[in-house]
Amino acid sequence: MDKHNHPSNMKKTFIITLSLLVSTSISLYSQYTFQKTISNPDDQKINCVTEDDGGNFIMVGYKTSLELNKTQAYLIRLDPLGELLDEMVLDTAQGYSMFFNVFFFNDSLFLLGSRRIDALTAKLLYLKLDKDLVIIDEKNLGIPSDRWFAYMNSIIDSDSNFAITGYTTRYDTVSPYNNDVFFYKLSLAGDSINSKYITSNYNLSMSFDIMEKSD
Repeated sequence: MDKHNHPSNMKKTFIITLSLLVSTSISLYSQYTFQKTISNPDDQKINCVTEDDGGNFIMVGYKTSLELNKTQAYLIRLDPLGELLDEMVLDTAQGYSMFFNVFFFNDSLFLLGSRRIDALTAKLLYLKLDKDLVIIDEKNLGIPSDRWFAYMNSIIDSDSNFAITGYTTRYDTVSPYNNDVFFYKLSLAGDSINSKYITSNYNLSMSFDIMEKSD
């Protein structure tokens, strides 16, 4: 079984519910309430949602096709009333890519995720899109070999850089997998500023969130 794909017997449908209460908790300020059901033959997961200056909701994650043995980075855009405007799938030769975070900043969309380049090499994926979801810039940034991103969370800090944390996964000699914390700082243009990948003997070493001190 491919180590990056996640077979599931779950029903291949997800339901999106957005209300004023939910919107406030994720820093979205739409006054609309709607429920949207999107069905697809593939397993789908949404990792992050943001709102653009037109009140549209941009949701990113991935979709997995067991038939094609592919996991593809996935984006959908809904209007303020919940109507589907766009879908985007990022295909790769190796059949694995995933979006973790999305930001609407400086009139552009920025997506952070992971992409597999070959059987043993994963990269940190950076995409910049315009309002029409046209790719303006794309970068694949190196990470230590023989590990891949399992989780990623990020913020835009006061210097307008992406501060990213999460954990990578690698094969382990004792337990099947080992999860290791990482930190990454990336410029708004997608250039690497600094990174730290921690290799731990504990198979569950994870980081879930990051914040900037007010001073």
